[in-house]
Amino acid sequence: MMLKRNLPCVLACACVLAVFAAPTWASFGFQNSFESTIVNDDGSPAFQAGSHPSGATTSFKFNTRSRPVGAPIPDEDVKDVEVALPAGLVGNATAIPKCTREQFGKQNPAKILVKGLCLDGSQVGVATIETSISGDGAPFPLVAPIYNLVPAPGVPAEFGINPVGLGIVFAPRVRTGSDFGVTIVSRNDSQSERVFGIKTIFWGNPSAHSHDGERGDCLGPFGETFVENKECPVEGLGESLLRMPTNCQSGGLGMALFADSWQNPLVSSLNLEEGFARKLPEVVHEEAFNHDSKGRPVGVSGCDRLDFSPTVNAQTDTPAGGSPSGISVEVSLPQSESPAGLGEADLRKAVASLPAAMAVSPSAATGLQGCTVEQIALSSEGPANCPDTSKIGTVEIGTPLLEKPLEGFVYVAQPNQNKFNSLLALYVVAEGSGIVIKLAGKIQADESTGQLTTMFEETPQAPFAHLHLKLFGGPRAPLATPRRCGSYDVTGALTPWSSLLPVTFSYPIVVSSNCGGRFSPSFVAGTLSNHAGGFSPFTLTLTRSDQDQGFERLSVRTPPGLLGMLSKIQLCEEPQIAQQACPPASQVGHVTVAAGAGPEPVYLPEPGRPEDPVYLTTGYNGAPFGLLTLVHAEAGPFNLGIVPVRATINVDRRTSQIVATTNPLPTIVKGIPVDVKAINLLLDREGFTFNPTDCEPLKFEGLVQGDEGAIAPVSSPFQAADCASLGFKPSFTAATAAKSSKAKGASLEVKVAYAKGAQANIAAVRVQLPKQLPSRLTTIQQACPEATFAANPATCSPGSLVGIATATTPVLNMPVTGPAYLVSHGGAAFPDLVMILQGQGVTVELIGNTNIKSGVTTSTFASVPDVPISTFDVKLPQGPHSALTSNLPAKRNGNFCSSKLVMPTALVAQNGLRIKQSTRINVTGCPKVKRAKAQAKKRK
Repeated sequence: MMLKRNLPCVLACACVLAVFAAPTWASFGFQNSFESTIVNDDGSPAFQAGSHPSGATTSFKFNTRSRPVGAPIPDEDVKDVEVALPAGLVGNATAIPKCTREQFGKQNPAKILVKGLCLDGSQVGVATIETSISGDGAPFPLVAPIYNLVPAPGVPAEFGINPVGLGIVFAPRVRTGSDFGVTIVSRNDSQSERVFGIKTIFWGNPSAHSHDGERGDCLGPFGETFVENKECPVEGLGESLLRMPTNCQSGGLGMALFADSWQNPLVSSLNLEEGFARKLPEVVHEEAFNHDSKGRPVGVSGCDRLDFSPTVNAQTDTPAGGSPSGISVEVSLPQSESPAGLGEADLRKAVASLPAAMAVSPSAATGLQGCTVEQIALSSEGPANCPDTSKIGTVEIGTPLLEKPLEGFVYVAQPNQNKFNSLLALYVVAEGSGIVIKLAGKIQADESTGQLTTMFEETPQAPFAHLHLKLFGGPRAPLATPRRCGSYDVTGALTPWSSLLPVTFSYPIVVSSNCGGRFSPSFVAGTLSNHAGGFSPFTLTLTRSDQDQGFERLSVRTPPGLLGMLSKIQLCEEPQIAQQACPPASQVGHVTVAAGAGPEPVYLPEPGRPEDPVYLTTGYNGAPFGLLTLVHAEAGPFNLGIVPVRATINVDRRTSQIVATTNPLPTIVKGIPVDVKAINLLLDREGFTFNPTDCEPLKFEGLVQGDEGAIAPVSSPFQAADCASLGFKPSFTAATAAKSSKAKGASLEVKVAYAKGAQANIAAVRVQLPKQLPSRLTTIQQACPEATFAANPATCSPGSLVGIATATTPVLNMPVTGPAYLVSHGGAAFPDLVMILQGQGVTVELIGNTNIKSGVTTSTFASVPDVPISTFDVKLPQGPHSALTSNLPAKRNGNFCSSKLVMPTALVAQNGLRIKQSTRINVTGCPKVKRAKAQAKKRK
């Protein structure tokens, strides 16, 4: 009671000590007095990892300037103070009663100077402030309670001391972007009283009986305990305010102190730590370490005593196979806040791998954007500015340190321009109560399987009860479930800050419906205009369902007569192909690809991007021609580069049909499954593809191979129209040499020519040789066996080679020419005449069936390819192995000059038109005189 009565006198004496005189200036800063200690109940330094210490003390004094008369005064008036706690040292104010701002701001006359109306249960410590009260007197310490305040909106917690109405409030903030430690911040401290120094003691267990003498009415303004109030207990809460770090590799527990003054404040857009890092002179700084009685720094140890028992569960949005899906992953950690126990070790590193069959769905790329490093601003404590179109999920983090969980979003990082310079990366941003947590996660996609492994490292050293990360579902979900039914494991490892040994986990996800494995692709092909013989763009579309196997390879055979004008295209050659630099003159069309699971796959190229070209190339992989397709795998923010697809183009030897076969189609590019749903090929080069001149029902045929080995035959009907509008007027002539002999036989040359105009192509030819030109039996007997011919015509005996044929066609830019053989077939009475025409890599076989009856030879070419020709020339020369001989009387000496040679001829067009004529065989080499006399005699 004596102290209470004398207190006004004490304060009055302190006030009159101030004397105004010319000062001696020092610099604003600290008197090398910054100390920090974290202690156990017995006062020893706390070093056990995860323990709940008895208290944490910080103290510091400001520089003062002396005066000629009177007490020194602070050099400048402190404005802002920040104390950066070591990472992992955290406080939990949620379970401790709170004092409202109204209670805190009002003075209680019964509790002189140091106490407001806050309830005792909200006190969390004691602060000592050295002040001169009036601002000019000698400093003396005032002791005041530290109260746990109801925080302002957007602030995680607030603590306050209010001696003589100073109303000092400080709040924690999280150092987002660095070590995620806590910094205690006091802003805009009052200038009404001089502050020489501050000492704060936060109690580890605010309800402990050891603090009963420092609480409420028991606490005097100078730290003494009033006699009549020896104990001021509160109801025990059983939870701690403080928890030690769980990282034993961090060295000493250091704290950093920062401050600026009202006379020289830091710009408001920066915090003091940032200002100091930028070496701004407005900020003063000092460091201190937790130490033992001899002043030696003390770190954290005993991490091996900490428990780390996380649980993980995962769940996809849908049990359907081959479907777009989100995924929900939850990590739970039990937390103990009992003062007597040890806290759970904090999570340092999380690695999770999805099943290999569950990978990225390209469908997600449509409309997606990547969040840039500038937008996420990982090193900034401010909120992220990632666009909404980069969101792919949500996150919730529940922690005992906050009353409400942190909530936020998962963003796609800008590919190859993120923290990891990786193709795939995530940003996780969770906010709440003024705290912003930003984490960057690297995603590795296996180059061969597409399996995704996500890794978050150096996560905050803070306790959390649960972390729930959910990726969006829907048609554009970022993942696709496995096609096959079954159980698939999400696996991974969680590593604590307390140890290098991870805790592994495995959690099953189940696919139970819409199971894949089938293979029934849809195939449609045709020309945009089916006018017979006319030019038209060609289109082919191949599609599959989500449950079908993926596409591995495609082989397509066109209908007879549907061809392309190779003579009008500059073929792209190998050096250009390797450099993906084919000239525009080689382009014959373009391709569109749909990729990704679900009903909304991404279409490549996306709108606004250049078309993906298709080029005609020189011979490839043994084929005379090839196709090169360059697919630009660009969608949303992703650019996987150019994906080349090559195909062989062969020409059927008998029908001249085109057979195009792709190389194995890419299934994974840079770890991203291609997951092609549809392919549309459009050959729209003007004047390139043209229709048959046959209007009978035809079809495209093909084989599609799935990526699991299934093979599906496909077909698409095709029928040309308006064949009746085509003419058919080829010229057909024949000639033989005048002289023949038994040794050399006889010759025959047949020519076919087409005039310009829309005409049907030849479908069949039948000729009947005159009796004067029979087949030579000795040559027939030397016909090449069918098996020998099929293996290699060059190995046939010379006696079977009876002629040569040459054709010119507008389709190719050179003639096709080659030998004519007699080829015998087992069981056939007579051999066929087979002509092998070659040119520009193309080989065509024309087969004429031979029939000899009554010495008359008939040759029938029943299946002439539907190919336009300009000229066709067949020469069966004389020689020791001539195909023909003569049966002229001996008196004629084998001379045809006086013979009338007529060859009945039938020509059938592809559109059904027929020409029958008696073709006069012109005899060459007859003497001109005899011919003139014969003509004169004829005129008479």
